[in-house]
Amino acid sequence: MVEQEAYALLTTSDLVRLLIKEIATAHGLEPLAISFNDALGVIREAIVEIRAVRAQSLPQTYRRLLRDIAACVQHRRNHPPLYPQVVKTHGSSFALKHWNQKAIRRDFDPELRILGAPA
Repeated sequence: MVEQEAYALLTTSDLVRLLIKEIATAHGLEPLAISFNDALGVIREAIVEIRAVRAQSLPQTYRRLLRDIAACVQHRRNHPPLYPQVVKTHGSSFALKHWNQKAIRRDFDPELRILGAPA
C-alpha cells in the first residue's frame, strides 16, 4: 500500500509540473517562474469547485484554473544575503570571518504578502 501511495504522489507531482510547463509555454514564461506550491494550492481549491459544478460548466472552470495557475508567478527579489559569505577556517574560496562581521538587519514587513490576497 505504501508503494502505491508513493507512486501516486510522484505521478501527481509530475502532472502538476507538466501542467505548469504547458501554462508557462502558453504565456511565454519560464516554467520555473511559476510557483509549484502556489499552483498546487490553486489546484486543491479548484478540486472542490470542480466536484460541485455541472458537466457543461467544466470547460469554463478548467480555463479559470489555467488562468489562476498562470498568475502564480514567483516574484523573486535579488536581495543581498543576510549574512556575509565568509568562513572561520582557511582552505575555502570564501573570505575569512572577522570579529566585527554581523548579520545585516532588514525590515521584512514591506516584502510580506498573503497568498491569494490582492496586491
